[in-house]
Amino acid sequence: MNRKFNSQDNVSHNKAMKTLVIVLVALLSIISFAQGNQGSQGNQTNVNVQNYEYYKAQLKQWIIADDSKALMTLATQLEKIFGSEQKVDKSNIKHAELLAEVYFELSNRQSAVEKKKSYCELSLNIAKKIITVDDEDGYGYYFAAMSTATLINYVNVFEKLSLLNEFDGYMTKAIAYLDDRVYKGLAYLGFGIRYMTPPWPLNNLDKAFDYIIKAVELVPEYSGGYLQLGYLYEKRSDKDKAKEMFEKVLSMDSPKEFAKAHKENVTLAKEKLSKMK
Repeated sequence: MNRKFNSQDNVSHNKAMKTLVIVLVALLSIISFAQGNQGSQGNQTNVNVQNYEYYKAQLKQWIIADDSKALMTLATQLEKIFGSEQKVDKSNIKHAELLAEVYFELSNRQSAVEKKKSYCELSLNIAKKIITVDDEDGYGYYFAAMSTATLINYVNVFEKLSLLNEFDGYMTKAIAYLDDRVYKGLAYLGFGIRYMTPPWPLNNLDKAFDYIIKAVELVPEYSGGYLQLGYLYEKRSDKDKAKEMFEKVLSMDSPKEFAKAHKENVTLAKEKLSKMK
């Protein structure tokens, strides 16, 4: 039976994409903590400020510190590498990956919608330049997908469908080309949430299951994968398996780098279990 995409679907879809972005942003911060240097220490005057590793360490430090002002300064420093035309080429593509991430992080720290959109568009623009230079750059596709997922919240229903297709294309290639275990797992989890949460006909619970299972296989130490599996089993009306996944979240000993997110996941799992009694 054919069904029109109505206003109620639009509301549900907005909530779905917001859920996707919130989960992935939280995990992105976790990745920065897990993989990053806690910040450069000692005498920084001898550091070559155009050195990629230096900027990478700074980015991770300021994400962990949740320091928007420092991130804006970092963005300005990175922008100077590309000149007024913001030209990306093979010599600066790794710096471009960092700039795309900085813009995206700044977007998620804005309360004003226009500023949030502006930074997201900057991130998407740089990400597109990255994948134009290297069409196998997983990070470029990843931040193109993440920025697109955020922008979906601010367009009309017809544009949403177009951007959702773009998100699917970007994230598919991110999964194909990312070589980092945690980032790839994050991309799989994002795709799983994307297929689990939208209204019909945009959802696909079978695809969602496959993607979330893959995420759990890649990042088994993260309780969020099991939490999302619990939600998925609940949608499939398999309360026993849903309960098992929520209980799994409670039983896990989380690594310290996942401690903050794990605490939140435990709270959500407890809420679900309390309603299942």
